[in-house]
Amino acid sequence: MAASSDGTGTAQRKAESLGLTFPVLCDERGRLMDALGLRHKKGGPDRSDVFYATLFLVDERGAVKWKHATDNVGARATPGEILAAAAAAR
Repeated sequence: MAASSDGTGTAQRKAESLGLTFPVLCDERGRLMDALGLRHKKGGPDRSDVFYATLFLVDERGAVKWKHATDNVGARATPGEILAAAAAAR
């Protein structure tokens, strides 16, 4: 599952362009992001609030096994880092 602060139309277009095959939750008001502590107040280039780019690895019981968060929108976990985290969580 993914969550996006974009509106439904924008999130759907992005998901389709990326070929995503899983659900994308639209969180335009940021309620989920706030509950997870991911709001970067005034972190946008225009000093607007943005959300930290974050990945969670969650097991079948709902326990968070790994988290990768960054305030740099260009920095993402590499596929190798994600696979290593998944292997370590077994």
